[in-house]
Amino acid sequence: RHGYNYTALPKRGVAWAPDRSGSQGLLAFDRHSGEVVWRVQPLATPDPDAQLPLEQVAAYEAMQLFAARAASAQPDFHLTQSNAPAIARICARLDGLPLAIEMAAARTAAMSAQEIAALARRLQGGSGA
Repeated sequence: RHGYNYTALPKRGVAWAPDRSGSQGLLAFDRHSGEVVWRVQPLATPDPDAQLPLEQVAAYEAMQLFAARAASAQPDFHLTQSNAPAIARICARLDGLPLAIEMAAARTAAMSAQEIAALARRLQGGSGA
């Protein structure tokens, strides 16, 4: 339909898929009952290089989602002035995509925000710093 090869997909699942304009969309599919596409807009993210006060950084949707999901994975997690820059880098690297942010936030059970940011950078071909 949209140039996707649906036969290569498993029977049921969820995937991120770009549309013709390059925007990301959440594709939920079930080969037995048809496909449904929900357009999920990226969440607003702070500029990772801006040195904003914690109150301003915490107001961004992506930061709120990361903090909420991280607190689910690690109950003592809190957004702080020290971890906010790393979380802003994570959210920006993930282009504000909610599912990707949720998956990264779940890693806080085993890794610090700084370690997750360094891993995301390495996975994208940058240095670990």
